Amino acid sequence: MSKLAEIEALLFVAGEDGLKVHQLSEILSLPPTGVLQSLEKLAENYQTNPDSSLTLLETSKNYKLVTKPEFAEIYESIRGHRLTRAYPELHWKPCRSLLTSNP
Repeated sequence: MSKLAEIEALLFVAGEDGLKVHQLSEILSLPPTGVLQSLEKLAENYQTNPDSSLTLLETSKNYKLVTKPEFAEIYESIRGHRLTRAYPELHWKPCRSLLTSNP
């Protein structure tokens, strides 16, 4: 398992809270510079992959996975629809950082 995959998995499960470099560094036993290099590589991978709807967002030294802004219209179209039959109580919740029209 690669460090990029581990970082991606951790950011995914962290959700909207995201993670700071020092948290990733502690969890993965990597130096902060190594984590930053991996985050840069991950961001580049998302940015250059036209088949990925994800991107890496950094705010106040906090990193999280978010969807690319160009997909906002698609997400807006499913607002309030059930995401899955297995979990009908789950509803789509927009990421405030991408859909600025929502408070």
